[in-house]
Amino acid sequence: QLSSGLARLFITRWERREVGTRKANITRRPTGKAACAGWVCCPLCPATSMRKINCGSGLRNHLDMVHATERAAAVAEHGGEEQEAVDAWHEDMASLAAKHGIFL
Repeated sequence: QLSSGLARLFITRWERREVGTRKANITRRPTGKAACAGWVCCPLCPATSMRKINCGSGLRNHLDMVHATERAAAVAEHGGEEQEAVDAWHEDMASLAAKHGIFL
């Protein structure tokens, strides 16, 4: 528990980005091609997860690496062409993520 004076000092330094270069870099807005696509939260991760993933290839890579079991279940349920089923699953997950909100 911080005293009110200490909390005010911390907030003031944070706003001025005097906390340290490493922490100050975290608060900067990302730039580049991935940043233009926007950032979303994964619809399959817990709601308490604060991780933001770019809408482009970042979400696709995250889904393939972290949620491979969910992808395999969706592909088995879809039947037909495997790549077509994976693409359809990626599109479904991207639309669910967009419904939760896109952050720029």
